[in-house]
Amino acid sequence: MGKVGQLEFTEVMRRMVKDENRGVKGSALKSLVRLNRAAGSAQDPDRSAAVGTALTEQKNTGSGKYLVTWQPEYSVGIDAIDRQHQVLVAMIRQLQDAMEEGRGRAFQHTLIEGLVAYTNVHFRYEEDLMSEHGYESLAEHVEQHRLLTSQVVELQKKIHDGGAVSNASLMLFLRNWLTDHIMQHDQKYARALRIKI
Repeated sequence: MGKVGQLEFTEVMRRMVKDENRGVKGSALKSLVRLNRAAGSAQDPDRSAAVGTALTEQKNTGSGKYLVTWQPEYSVGIDAIDRQHQVLVAMIRQLQDAMEEGRGRAFQHTLIEGLVAYTNVHFRYEEDLMSEHGYESLAEHVEQHRLLTSQVVELQKKIHDGGAVSNASLMLFLRNWLTDHIMQHDQKYARALRIKI
């Protein structure tokens, strides 16, 4: 993505955040999906970081009503990755909002498209970073990504085919992604990379 494309992308993301702050529910995920499709399959680390930066500029509601909120222990100590992980937290919160408002089932399509876009952008960024810094367990981590991606694709197929996917199982899947993958596997590569960066 060239400089102009990056600026356009960042501006679209900033507008999307304004919609979220005004209470336009689901805007973040819809915009992420739209931007991912528009960019095609070529992934750009600057684009990926812009997604995380724009989403984390959202105001914290501070209501304490959410099951999952960003915690310092989730941090891998690499700002760009932390911002991207905060996107996952935002998705969990949006699912919770949809469930509480009685529109959880309708929100599943938006959520799953957002997850597909997220895995494409985020996993590529992480893998490129690990490769660039010669992370020894790269192949193992890529395999973890492939497993999560296949689970997301399976959920996507089930949802698009009209299959029954409970919101509770989606919430559990996302929460486990945060607590298992990020807290264990991502922390492992982050420790190794922080030494090199």
